[in-house]
Amino acid sequence: MDVDMPGMGGVEACRSIRRAVARLPILMLTVMDSEDDKVLALDAGADDYITKPVPSAGIDSANCAPQCAEEMLRMPTGTRRFAMDNSNSTQ
Repeated sequence: MDVDMPGMGGVEACRSIRRAVARLPILMLTVMDSEDDKVLALDAGADDYITKPVPSAGIDSANCAPQCAEEMLRMPTGTRRFAMDNSNSTQ
């Protein structure tokens, strides 16, 4: 998720999601590159913080997607629904 999202910012959204779904992987992908921004997001519960533009080795989607899918499948059904609903609400 981006740090600079309209409405509820990414850091606050991360904090809310982390409270509701402790095991959901959260990746911050943003142009905000200060050390303070990174620390804020990680303290809010983000699992990783990557700045744009992403170098070709920055995200290995072939490895990331299966891990995220496995994590979602281990979550209780109602929790998965909540996570998926929230990820679409900011679009």
